[in-house]
Amino acid sequence: MHQIVSNPLDSSRRWWVLAIVVAAQFMFGVDAFIVNVAIPTIAVELRASAAQIEAVIAIYLIAYATLVVTGGRLGDIYGTRNVFIAGVLGFTVTSLWCGLAQSGPELILARLAQGATAALMVPQVLATLHLLFTDSSRVRAFGI
Repeated sequence: MHQIVSNPLDSSRRWWVLAIVVAAQFMFGVDAFIVNVAIPTIAVELRASAAQIEAVIAIYLIAYATLVVTGGRLGDIYGTRNVFIAGVLGFTVTSLWCGLAQSGPELILARLAQGATAALMVPQVLATLHLLFTDSSRVRAFGI
């Protein structure tokens, strides 16, 4: 199923939309690796074992990789905008949960949920670019 933009956004507004989806894509990538910086603090403050630390790092990308195709399909069914917004809201809430986690297992669960919500958010980025940029500016948008 393909979406058709019946009322194209004016040129300036679609660049604002691009900025938003690129920021979301950036946050996905940052969250995949930023936890590495916090490993010493996580180990001490949450009394996390080595296995728990490894799970905190890996579970995010495992959840994402497992659900990314489903996230893309949900965007096809319910609309890229709706699924993107749900993904961003979920990602924000789960990021807060990660920051407030009180134990290693809780942080692992929060990172699992964070990866799952990223799988809703990220596929909508490329879909949005395809929908908004059908003219010669598509190459520039993808370059950004």
